Amino acid sequence: SIQNNNRGNNSNMYGSVGSDSLQSITNRYFSEQQTRIGTHAKVDYYLSKNHKFTWYNGYMNFRNSQVRDAISEQTETFRLRYNKQSIFASILKGEHKFLNDALKIKWTLDFSKATNKTPDNTQINLTTSQTGMQWITQDVGATRRWEHNSDKDKAGYLDFSYQLPMNGGSIWDFSMGGMYRDKKRNSFFNEYTFKPYDPSKSTEQRTLIKGQDWNNFDEVKFEVKEYGNLSDPLNYDASEKIGAAYTQVKYTRRKLQVIAGLRVERTNQGFNLDYPTSGARNEGTQKYTDFLPDIHIKYEIHNNANLRFSYAKALNRPSFFEIVPYTIINEDYTEHGNPDLLHTTADNFDLRYEFFPKPSEQIMAFFFFLKKKKTP
Repeated sequence: SIQNNNRGNNSNMYGSVGSDSLQSITNRYFSEQQTRIGTHAKVDYYLSKNHKFTWYNGYMNFRNSQVRDAISEQTETFRLRYNKQSIFASILKGEHKFLNDALKIKWTLDFSKATNKTPDNTQINLTTSQTGMQWITQDVGATRRWEHNSDKDKAGYLDFSYQLPMNGGSIWDFSMGGMYRDKKRNSFFNEYTFKPYDPSKSTEQRTLIKGQDWNNFDEVKFEVKEYGNLSDPLNYDASEKIGAAYTQVKYTRRKLQVIAGLRVERTNQGFNLDYPTSGARNEGTQKYTDFLPDIHIKYEIHNNANLRFSYAKALNRPSFFEIVPYTIINEDYTEHGNPDLLHTTADNFDLRYEFFPKPSEQIMAFFFFLKKKKTP
């Protein structure tokens, strides 16, 4: 698939100090071109009726060119930004059956890579007088920012299941398996500050007036005011390694079904700033192991109605780059990472009655309780 869209939109941003005082209104006008490309291919191969292999490959590409004009009473800011992103994924799966389908083995190998690059993000600042005259100031005439990051994800999954019928119509299903995932991110950031430059003027008079010294931005001459700062925390390497294993038993007999299991996860997250950064933690690691039990009971109390009870311990971990002490200046807010961010576990209890009068109808009543805990 290929998509190419040209679009624009307008928005207003209001600034104030205190609760009642309106200080400024900025009118913002956006014009952008978006291009998307996607392709995928999937192959299924049956070695026999008991052995199946699947291989999927996909590639997605997104490009965005944007111009933003932000106008307020005393300033006008132009931003010219180009961004490109891509994702590639390759997934190989296998399914195998033995002992008349009683024993099943499934495995998956997964590789993906994502890139996000902003090779040019330029902002030009103009000052506007009461007479309408505009000029590029000597202070911060323009900034140029370069950013790119890439993520690599490698994972493997292996699952075994065995079904054992018993006398009296009861069935036991045993499952066990594990996974291992290795994720890595590389991030680069640099920014330069420029001031207007005209060798025919003195150092104190290099303010360039629109309509006199220039008409189009490509006629403006700049010189570097401040060189980039590679010690910004956005220059980092981050990683996350997760190993997990589980075992589960499922018992079914007439109107009763019981599922119980235990999952164990070992997490190893860490980051390293590429350059020593003043006031920031230059490296950090978080390692922890969690035991996550669960049980689910379902009983058919009458025709088309079930009573369910379940308990599960869940895990919510921070993303592996959220613990990096970075700062990202977004459109309307600033985002910060937190190296002290902890993972959270929660005990979930659920009691539910469900009734299905007709295939398209359902009536439910339930009670839910959740207890969260931050794990040091």
